[in-house]
Amino acid sequence: MKKSPFLFGCCLLLLFCNGCRPRPNRFVIDLRVPGLAVGDKIIMSRFNLFDCSEVKTDTVILTENGRCCFSDTISDAWLYSFQHKPVIPYPFKKNPYGKSVFVDAGHRLLITAPGLDSIFAPHIKGGFYDDSLIALYSKMEKDIDRNCISKFDRFERFRSDTTVARDTIMKYYEEYKEAHRAPEEMKKLYQFITDSVNDSKFAAYLFIENAKYEDKEVSELKNRFERFTPEVKSSVVGKIVSDILYVREKLDPGSEAPDFTLIDQNEDTVSLSDFKGKYLLMYHWDLCSGVFSIQPDVKRLYEQFHDQGLEVLATTRSSTVDLLSKHQEDELFGSLVKASWITVYIDKPENAFFEELFMMQGTPMFTLISPEGVILAHDYSKAFYQSKKIIKQAFTEE
Repeated sequence: MKKSPFLFGCCLLLLFCNGCRPRPNRFVIDLRVPGLAVGDKIIMSRFNLFDCSEVKTDTVILTENGRCCFSDTISDAWLYSFQHKPVIPYPFKKNPYGKSVFVDAGHRLLITAPGLDSIFAPHIKGGFYDDSLIALYSKMEKDIDRNCISKFDRFERFRSDTTVARDTIMKYYEEYKEAHRAPEEMKKLYQFITDSVNDSKFAAYLFIENAKYEDKEVSELKNRFERFTPEVKSSVVGKIVSDILYVREKLDPGSEAPDFTLIDQNEDTVSLSDFKGKYLLMYHWDLCSGVFSIQPDVKRLYEQFHDQGLEVLATTRSSTVDLLSKHQEDELFGSLVKASWITVYIDKPENAFFEELFMMQGTPMFTLISPEGVILAHDYSKAFYQSKKIIKQAFTEE
């Protein structure tokens, strides 16, 4: 029997199209950017929204120029992030964090950008992003991302130059940090979506930031969570919000501090019980302008009251300490690297649980625990100044 070239061609076309067509419990991300080249790699990572840890990573090797098509099986909405590893290196410093998208089973996202310099500040269509409010929010986010990419490129160029003074580097870091600030209209839109949209998993995804960090009573956050529809509350993202609120409630001032045992930088064991009868200030830090600003105050407080019963337990990453060790002749960097308090590396496997236990997902983060083991303060810099007041009052009264 003679085969029809037309029929054969149609079959091939259908097979090709099915590769980028979502099916039940599958989603598709269709990335189209001029400059993507055959042999380039796109790294797709799925993230746990509770602690921002990677759940799964896939690598796609491009077989055509300008396009990458990725599909995966999921049963509910998840956060994905993509990175581009080109065969020919970028002529500029790229955003190290890639671009994140929120996608559900059956969704097909079309992600486009005019070139590689804006691949991490793209236009997104499809799925949740077809909703008019979310589309507007995504556009505002894209504008911020493009500004951040430009600022990051300049900051990285100066940071890699060992002849440039730290003050100059910090100036450009501050500009990069400032570029992340959302304009007022975006803040209002974010607030409206997280406060008033009850039937969207994307709204619950945005609400995670409120659940983690917003300066509100946990009871108020719980009341807002209860207004989400049953479908949203029972989804993966809904359960994550519920878990975050549960942990936050346990860290509220007045709660008993959760027990822990860690391995410090000297490979010694350190436990909560070791600090019984003393004030313990837990200090989570990393490369951050907020840390650089507050570090001298933390050091002064420790030196002033350590002999009277104040201990500091610092947590950071060994990679951060390794980086700063190259510049420890700098007074500020040296005070972090060579601090006389106890330091714990949370990137060590045996200490990995600690970040989640105390919700230390930003820096600088502080937790003050009383001599009786009760949490007295837990927050960012605000908690340090609360702790400072409590400690001074306690030791002055003695």
